[in-house]
Amino acid sequence: NSHLYWSNIKAEAKEMRKFFKVLDLANSIEAIKCYGVDFKTDEQFDKLMEYIRVSLDLRQIKLKYGYYCDGRIEKLAAILRNQSSIRSLSLECGAQTEESMKVLFEAVINNGIMTKLKVGYNPDSAKDQALTLLAGWITKSNCQLHKLGFESNPGITANGFGAFCSSLRTNRSLREINFNLSCHKIGPNIGELAKGINENKFLRTLRYGSNSICDAGAITLAGGLAKNESLINLNLRDNKIGKDGGMALARAIKSHPTLKSVVLSYNEISAEAMEEFAEMLTYNRSLEKVYLDENPIKVKGCVYLLTRVGSFGKQLKILDLSFIKIDTDGLQNIFEELPEGRSQSGPPILDINLRGNETSIPLKKDLRRLDLDFSLIV
Repeated sequence: NSHLYWSNIKAEAKEMRKFFKVLDLANSIEAIKCYGVDFKTDEQFDKLMEYIRVSLDLRQIKLKYGYYCDGRIEKLAAILRNQSSIRSLSLECGAQTEESMKVLFEAVINNGIMTKLKVGYNPDSAKDQALTLLAGWITKSNCQLHKLGFESNPGITANGFGAFCSSLRTNRSLREINFNLSCHKIGPNIGELAKGINENKFLRTLRYGSNSICDAGAITLAGGLAKNESLINLNLRDNKIGKDGGMALARAIKSHPTLKSVVLSYNEISAEAMEEFAEMLTYNRSLEKVYLDENPIKVKGCVYLLTRVGSFGKQLKILDLSFIKIDTDGLQNIFEELPEGRSQSGPPILDINLRGNETSIPLKKDLRRLDLDFSLIV
């Protein structure tokens, strides 16, 4: 079995003949991935659809950065209704209306065997009706969808988002959700997401970035996290979360039994919140990776964390403090505050990343020579 990867083809006749010759010659193709392929004529696109229709081995379709108008999406939907082998569909382009997305989701639901679905980079379509359709499906016991992605879909509103999050309460199939929507319209229903993750017992990964939830949204989400016992990976990057929201999240994560990776990069969490984060890193016994890069933690917050490293959970492997607005003088102050000597034998397990902060060459050398309980990356 093989993957056919076709990238940046402008659909000139010669190039397209090569593309279809590969399809004709291949005995078994498991995945078709078209990145930036411009099917200039419907005849070219229809030929690809016919191959998909008759294939018995095809498991994955990925169409990205091409022109897939409503008519073409509806042709794909018609094939998916009865196609018995495809398990994964990724459609990342921006030419569809909400109506065509609704038709596509109806086909996916009718098909019933899809385990991975991603619809991304579509700023023009609201998709609320389509998302509501999907919400109804994932509450059914026969739903097999494990992985769902809605990346860069700013047209989604509070209504569609709220309907979907409500369905998370009873869903048993989803293991990973990507809601990096780049959307500022769903704030009123952030509470539905909190309730969803509170009651869902099966979700393992939640990516919910670039949605401007601010402190109020982070505090609401923290309430849902407090009783969640299934999440392993949580990504809330680029959400304008400040001190209060960061502190609320740290308190909720402190006693979370399963989280291994937390990403809070590109927020506005300040030094004043680091006491709560130090407590979180001390008492949590599952966290392995914590990313606080691109937050204004500065010298005060960094010193507070680094002087508490000895009490952090021994399972912690990565603490990312890169680009936290520290200059050379600030790093010199941190250097002077660090404890001397090692408290444990063996090589350091924890990597602390301080890259992206202003550092002189001599100071870098001094920091790298330190014999610490952690590995300092500068």
